[in-house]
Amino acid sequence: MRILLTGSSGWLGSALAPRLRALGHGVIGLDPARSAQTQVIGSVADRDLVMRTIRENRIEAIIHSGALHKPDIEHQRNEDFIETNVRGTLNLLDA
Repeated sequence: MRILLTGSSGWLGSALAPRLRALGHGVIGLDPARSAQTQVIGSVADRDLVMRTIRENRIEAIIHSGALHKPDIEHQRNEDFIETNVRGTLNLLDA
């Protein structure tokens, strides 16, 4: 199965990606931070990027493990949390 994994550079995503690949799945990682598990650099809040990534990679399933969370509160604007955690989730649901 071709899976879009959001938050692929984070704690959960970086652990899930190699396990999913070991099970034979094709994993496309999406995250703003570069890592060995991330093929697409960007945010789930970017609707065009999300839709293009899903279309171009023929994604069949999405595992949404990407979010801004508490350790980032002092470094991010409130609007950033809404864009990523709310609008980003809506973008994935619309896909």
